[in-house]
Amino acid sequence: MSLPAATPPPPSPGTPAGDPVLELRALTRTHGSGIA
Repeated sequence: MSLPAATPPPPSPGTPAGDPVLELRALTRTHGSGIA
C-alpha cells in the first residue's frame, strides 16, 4: 500500500501547504486575532 508519486507529502506545521483552511488556521494561529 504505497501512495502514488503524484501525492504531495504532508505539510509540516507552520508551512504553507496551499490549503485555504490550513493557511487560515496558520494565519489565525500566527496573528492570534481570530480573523476567520
